[in-house]
This record gives sequence, C-alpha cells and structure tokens, in this order.
Amino acid sequence: MAASDQLFQLVKSLNKTEKSYFKRNAHKRKQDQKSPYLELFDVMNNLEDYEESALLKQLNGHFTKRTLKPAKKYLYDLLLKTLAEYYRDKIRITDNIVYFIQCQILMDKGLYQQAYKLATKGYNQAMDEEVFPGACQFIHLFDEIAHQTGDMKAIEDVITEKLDLGCELLEREINFLKLRKLCVRFFYLIRNRYKQNDEASKQEIEAIINDPLMSDEANWKSFRAKNMAYFVMVKYSRTAGQFKESLRFRKAHLDLFDNHPENIKKWRLPYIRIFNNYMNGLVFTHNFDLFEKEHQRFMAIETTAQNQRIYQLRSCIFQRLDYLNESRQFNNRTDWLEDMEAIFAENREKFNPLDNCFIYFLLGRHYFGGGQYEKALDHINWVIDLKNEKVFADLQARARILYLLIHFEMNHFEHLKYAAESTSRYLKKQSRYFTSDKILIRFFGNLYKSVNPKPQKMHYQTMVNELEAIKDDEKEAEVFEYFDLLAWAKEKLANQ
Repeated sequence: MAASDQLFQLVKSLNKTEKSYFKRNAHKRKQDQKSPYLELFDVMNNLEDYEESALLKQLNGHFTKRTLKPAKKYLYDLLLKTLAEYYRDKIRITDNIVYFIQCQILMDKGLYQQAYKLATKGYNQAMDEEVFPGACQFIHLFDEIAHQTGDMKAIEDVITEKLDLGCELLEREINFLKLRKLCVRFFYLIRNRYKQNDEASKQEIEAIINDPLMSDEANWKSFRAKNMAYFVMVKYSRTAGQFKESLRFRKAHLDLFDNHPENIKKWRLPYIRIFNNYMNGLVFTHNFDLFEKEHQRFMAIETTAQNQRIYQLRSCIFQRLDYLNESRQFNNRTDWLEDMEAIFAENREKFNPLDNCFIYFLLGRHYFGGGQYEKALDHINWVIDLKNEKVFADLQARARILYLLIHFEMNHFEHLKYAAESTSRYLKKQSRYFTSDKILIRFFGNLYKSVNPKPQKMHYQTMVNELEAIKDDEKEAEVFEYFDLLAWAKEKLANQ
C-alpha cells in the first residue's frame, strides 16, 4: 500500500478527541502563521477520497509534487508518535516492560546497584508470570551490569547460572510455542470436521492427540502450556465420547487454577468457564451428589465485573436444567426451579437472545417432564413466537415438536390434528424435517384415522420400533439431544 494511502486512511480513522490532541501537540504555529503540516492534515481530513491532484490544489502552493511525498511521510510518523503519547496512560503496559525501561535509564546514569535491584524485581515477576522471553531480557541486563561494574563474582554467577537458566527458559518457551501450534491446528480441524465431516481432518486430529508433546502431560512444562493443553484434551475426549476421561481432564484443569489462586485473580472469567465445564462433566457422567456440593462452590466464586457475574448466573441456570434433565428430578427440586425463574426474570435483559431462547426451551422441557403442561406450553409458545427464525431455527423446530407432545398429553386431539399438519409444513420449509419428526407426525396421523382418537398399545409399539431403528443415526442423535422422543415413547408404551 502506498504511503499516501496509509496516511489518508490513518487520518480518516482518527476520532474527534484524537484529532484535537494532535493539533495541540503537533508543530506549533509561528505567531499567527499556521504550520504547513497542520494544513496538510486539515486538507487530508476534509477529502472524501484520496486524489493527489486535488490535494495539491487545495494546499495553495505550500507543497509541490516533489516535496509532497516526504511531507506525507513526516506527517504519518508524527501522527503515530502523537498517538503513542496520547494512549500512553490508556494502554496497559506490563510491569516487566516498565522495569526494563527503568533499569536501562538507571544504567545510562551509572546507577548500576539500583538497576540491579530493579532488574531482580523484574526478573522474579517475569518468572512468576511465566514470561520467559522477558526473564531472559533481565538476565541479559544482569550480564551487562556485571561487565560494566567489573564485578568478577557477578560475571561468574551470570555465566554459570543465569545464562544456563536463560537457555532453559528459551527451551520452555519454544516448547510452549510448539504446543500452541498443535492446539491452534486442533481447534481449526475440529471446526472443519463439524462443517464438512472430513475424514482427513479426523485423521490429523488423531495424529495431534498422539503427538508426544500433546499426549504426555510431563511435556506441559508451564502453567500456560497446561492451561492450553487441557482445553484441547477436554474437547477431544468429549467429542470422542470418552466422558469419564473428559471429566478427569476437566478436574485437572480446575485443579490447575485452584492450586494457583494468584492466576484466578488475573483470569477470573476463564476460571469461571473452566469450573462450568467441570460442572457439565459431572452432570453428563451422573456424579449427582458431587454436583450438588460443587455447585455451591461454583456459586460462591467472587466476581469483580458484571460480565463475570452474568456468565456465572447464566451457567447456574444451564447447570441446574441439565442436572434436572439427566437426573429426572423434575418434581423434587422446586426450590431450584423457583430460584432459577427469579434469576432469569431479573437478568433476562442482560443475557444474550440465544441464551434466553435456550432457557425458555429447557424450562418448557422441564415442566413437560414434570407434568406441568400449562407452564410448559407458556414457555414453548415464547420460543415459537420469536421473529428471528434464522438465528433460532433449530430451537424453534424442536419447540414445535414439543408443542405437539404437550397438546397430546393435554388430550387436545382436535387441535392436534391441525397443529401436526402446520408443524409438518413448517419443518419442510425450514429443511429441518428429520425422520423422527416424520415418525411422530405419522403416529398422530394414525390416531385421526381411528374411531377412538386415544392411542392404543400397537400405536406406541410401532413408533418405538421405528425410532429404535434410527437411534444410532448421527443426524437423529442431534435431534434427540433436544428431546429424547424414544425415551418418551418407551415410557408411554410401558404404561399401557
């Protein structure tokens, strides 16, 4: 990109405050005479599109075609320097960088003892935070200070201990970067496999997991490396259906933070997310007693920002709904249900719309499982009535199936006939008409044809047989995650 384009884009990107700051701190006016660089800035700012001939014309002869190019380069550099000064107090600069700059200032002034003390403080902090390249920079300062002062003992110490340690630290950083490369590739392949069901991606995922750097936990030599690798192993074991192994990694990941409480303060939201992953693992492996105990600990996490608290409350609702669904404790935890409804009512505006849609659907499913059909209908109707069908299409499709089941349980057979036909048309239109949906619609259709609209045992047996035949199909398994139609049909058959 040409320098002129860069300058024009930079000027156009500035907000009102940045422009005002630049004008105050750029070249000062000479008496009443305006700096030509400020005039160049103003003309650039007023241009709609960059065109050099129009620019020269508006500059009134202050610059020629020959002198304009270096002037633009000068103005570009001046803008960047001024912006750096403007954002100096707004951009977070780590203490390590500050210590390093201060050490160099002290060394330039010949204050080597003070520089050494400050370098020691910076080195220790870099080691605590596992910023290994930063720690190596301080080792270089130790070496320079020792040679400047002629302290032979310090020079020997640097050569025999600190430089060897520096080499080890760089090896650990290289180890981390290699591991990070594997992790980044893994998550790319996972997404690619979901989108395209690509067999080659699956094979490469297996190769990454079996790589000695990833498969041997002894190779995860730092907190950062462990934190990153646990995310990968949790994701892999979960997608591979290894739920107990997944729970082991989730617990190890949580322990990693619990054993380093100083990192919980720095990364509180990631910690809450990791804890939430662990809670989900307890639910799906049916560790219900431990879940209730750990749930109290999860809710006791101290939050310091609104986004942390909102994520915690949202996770609380989803954890409890998943627990109630997996444990089938629909009517035994009314205290949780009342609490969830209160939390949701108070914070619904702060949750994102998709979360709200899920919560309404899951609450509707919960009330359906507990036999509270009127409440279930209220929540499911809310999901169906949402306008943005592209965003909520899957949930709205599943909500319509649950809507039919609710009316069936309420013996609304006359209404059910028309509702089933409407649902069938909707699912076809949205390209979300699965085999299990067709089986259920056909089940209702057989009722219309019979003299007695109440289903007989043979109706349920036919539906169970048809659902059993497709239960292992991957696409149908995704549908059953929203609502286990086969389990419902088996229960109805058993009660005949």
